Amino acid sequence: MKLITPLLLAFFAFATNSFAQDSLNIRHVGSLYHNWDYPNKIAITGNYAYVATGVAGLSIVNISDPANPVEEGYLSGDGLANMQSVAIADSYAFVIGRGLRVLNINDPLHPVQVGYCATAFGSDFAVIDNFLYIVGGSHGMTTVDISNRENPFVVGYTRIPANSFNIIVSRNYAYVAASDSGLSIVDISVPASPLQVGTCNTPGSAWNLALSGTNVYIADGDSGLRVIDVSNPENPHEISALNDSNNYVAGVAILGSYAYLGSSQGLRVIDISDPVNLIPLSVNDSIGYILTFTLSEGYLYGINGNRGISIVNISQPIHPNLIGRFETGSVVDVVVNGNYAYLADGSMGLRIVDITNRLKSSGSWLVGFNRRCLHSYDIR
Repeated sequence: MKLITPLLLAFFAFATNSFAQDSLNIRHVGSLYHNWDYPNKIAITGNYAYVATGVAGLSIVNISDPANPVEEGYLSGDGLANMQSVAIADSYAFVIGRGLRVLNINDPLHPVQVGYCATAFGSDFAVIDNFLYIVGGSHGMTTVDISNRENPFVVGYTRIPANSFNIIVSRNYAYVAASDSGLSIVDISVPASPLQVGTCNTPGSAWNLALSGTNVYIADGDSGLRVIDVSNPENPHEISALNDSNNYVAGVAILGSYAYLGSSQGLRVIDISDPVNLIPLSVNDSIGYILTFTLSEGYLYGINGNRGISIVNISQPIHPNLIGRFETGSVVDVVVNGNYAYLADGSMGLRIVDITNRLKSSGSWLVGFNRRCLHSYDIR
């Protein structure tokens, strides 16, 4: 669900610029110089964060002491240009951008590329068993066999009728948010022969999607939330929708009987216990524009684009409560790991937020890489 394109960032930029640009009670406590480009995606395993940094390559950061993160490994070069996303499985990192790279990370200080596979440009992917499914832009969906990490190879391809932004794989099907073409469903029961078996056009532009049971929930831009019945993948059809005028929905996630929407009106919570009859429960516009978000242990970490992130207590869905905000640059990804949230902060680099005490605004640290330096902030 967490996918932000430059176009989407631009759409929200005019609104986020109207907010204050500094966080309350922040004190700068340290710097460490680096030469990063533009972090796009973060993956964490153990004491290390793996950051896809666009044209700059892959950075491996020791986060054992979150207040003093140290870049210990780095892999760059022409082949790693424009790295968009990264995922970790076992002792390997899978990195996509211009092609797929497989890196052995047994020694994080010295990552070794052990496999390569030429693919079309990718921005999002899913790893299921021994196969990896890549989508991105107008390049359709590519299936890569990764059973031999040292020799990944393309085994299948299927055309998607429009730009593809987001992919979810469940059992024998891949569900793709295909912008102006809405939802695309691909049968992957035979990975070497992926076949688009169903589509459901939506009136807006499908940015993100979430799957719950036999329904797909689509963040459909200026057409709000669309609910698609996919019980028969060959005949997906809309069963309900929720759309307000002058509201742009960019993110969606499902937790239990509730749908959480990131939109130009802030955070919206919808009761989906009956998917045919959606019931709006609450709107919190004090959070500001939310592009997308992460849910973790009763909290929502919302990405506000140029405004940074907001932390919302959602233990009572009917009353989501804004409990924290951290002003920063242009956040495009947030990963929660233990007591810390890790932000891919665009030209500002990697930032680390201590979320140990979520119910109070004191006692927190904000630590971050800048393309020129690392900043540590005491915000107690």
